[in-house]
Amino acid sequence: MLKCQQQSRQVIWSTPHFMAVPFLLANSDCVALLPRRMAQQCAKAMNLKLLSPPIEIEGFTVSMVWHQRNTNNPQHEWLRQQIVDAACDI
Repeated sequence: MLKCQQQSRQVIWSTPHFMAVPFLLANSDCVALLPRRMAQQCAKAMNLKLLSPPIEIEGFTVSMVWHQRNTNNPQHEWLRQQIVDAACDI
């Protein structure tokens, strides 16, 4: 999409955990895309400026992972369901 607009970007960090991003931004002149609710909280807590992205951004997938030995464990199943229910209420 950027190429079509004769734009480019320079990636200087990459992390599989977006929770680290606000700490990287705090003492830099960089920008990042974050989930809205996280960005709002981090902007308040870390004195970051919050802007809307200039283009439409697709959502992302949230996944839950556990060891296969717990798949049929009733307590583990209960906990996973609690997490799903809590996430759906957001």
